[in-house]
Amino acid sequence: SRRNHAADLLVRRQIAARAREQGLADDPAVRHRLRLLQERQLYEVSMQHAEATALDAAAIERLAYDEYRAHRDRFVTAEAVRTSHILLRVGGEQGRDRAQAEALARELLVRLRAGEDFAALAREYSEDRGSAVKGGDLGFFEKGRMVPPFEQAAFALREPGDLSDIVETPFGLHIIRLTERRPAGQRPFEEVRDELVATNRLAARKRLRQDITDPLREPTRLTIDEPALEALFASD
Repeated sequence: SRRNHAADLLVRRQIAARAREQGLADDPAVRHRLRLLQERQLYEVSMQHAEATALDAAAIERLAYDEYRAHRDRFVTAEAVRTSHILLRVGGEQGRDRAQAEALARELLVRLRAGEDFAALAREYSEDRGSAVKGGDLGFFEKGRMVPPFEQAAFALREPGDLSDIVETPFGLHIIRLTERRPAGQRPFEEVRDELVATNRLAARKRLRQDITDPLREPTRLTIDEPALEALFASD
């Protein structure tokens, strides 16, 4: 909370004042550590100032849009379906054999085709606990996400409300209901804008920092005192 944060700041300030009274701030090793901390903070503040000046929001968005246009194939959605299912396991907690599971599945299929509510029957009978509480809803999925028999039956359904026959997978026996089909298509720029702006801003920040620091790393501009360098790391 803000109150705790304020209390922490006050405690640190009082302890720092006590350390100065004790002369700790005059210790050479402490002065060295304080200087390094100050240099790190000034470095970061300087970089942030350069970024605020150079990284124009409109320019970053133009870079994002240019990337979108140049790589449109990266922003295509595959065909997907949204389905619900009722799962009856063979064995499991109910101890059903396959014949018993199939008999119940057939009964439920008759009731569903007669117009009973799929979600209500899924909540009562489905042994996929994660989806049963949602009326059997599995959400959208593309090809390659489900086991082949389930996937083939789900994508074979054409109209919302269509029911599959009984589908057997390693998980048990399923009855599948199609909720919605989503065709393959191009994702609009507005949908991926935030992601592209973020990645392009990050890349631009990296380039800007390199443009500032790389010239300072040139051997002709660096003179390193090796004994002093060893002493620096020994005291860091």
